[in-house]
Amino acid sequence: MATMMMPDGLGLHYEIFGDGPPLVLVHGGWSDVSTWLMVRELLAERFTVVMYDRRAHGASGPHDAPRSVAADLVDLAYLIASLGVGPVGLCGFSHGALIALRFAVRHPDMVVGVIGHEPAALGVLDASREHDDVRLRDAAELAEVRRLLESGAHARAAERFVDRVAFDPGVWASLPPEEQVRFAAHGPTFLSDLRDDEAFTLELRSIAALEVPRTLTFGGRSRPVFGAIGEVLAPVLPAGTIRRFDQWGHVPHISHPDEYVGVVGDFLAG
Repeated sequence: MATMMMPDGLGLHYEIFGDGPPLVLVHGGWSDVSTWLMVRELLAERFTVVMYDRRAHGASGPHDAPRSVAADLVDLAYLIASLGVGPVGLCGFSHGALIALRFAVRHPDMVVGVIGHEPAALGVLDASREHDDVRLRDAAELAEVRRLLESGAHARAAERFVDRVAFDPGVWASLPPEEQVRFAAHGPTFLSDLRDDEAFTLELRSIAALEVPRTLTFGGRSRPVFGAIGEVLAPVLPAGTIRRFDQWGHVPHISHPDEYVGVVGDFLAG
């Protein structure tokens, strides 16, 4: 467990485990490095695993600190360069998958491969009339989450997000109290993302033209919005880039850790 001081004075928390080719794990929204605990040791059997709390997440600065996806990309580049571990494999889920893909576009020389699960690229649905029902539903849910966050009701916003956006009704109630507290604490962080016009976007032509190997996985038990994103991405990406796992949901590193590690390891080994 260590902290790296960024050029702007932010302390970026990171942890390193294992030995082998470098692999950087990029977590999603509302979370921190603790999300990787079930796969950390398994991945460390094959890789030098670098986990870090993204800006304003976990131990990386206060949760109401100014942040943006653009800053995430700068932070990740600084982390890799300062540790001297590049080029690296990048593995992320949800918002972390989106950041990993955008990072590979900007810094292809620092990346050997990207494997992302269900990138939260909601913006790619804007031009897809076929998915209007899904897009409009999730836009309305996120608008309500934002309203709750703007009013300071962070726990209620977190519950709404978990039960109506990322997962299914009842999931929030099933979470341990400490996990609910962790989610709610990241409310101000997610509000910053909702205020960032670039937070949920991918430039499809750049992703399609990317020469760095990439694989995107999607789960058969995830919310419809993630399947819709996969359907929009599929026609513009090379064949075989997208893989579907019927039993997975939005967090396979938690629900199916052994299988998830196998998929990640086989991709980066290939």
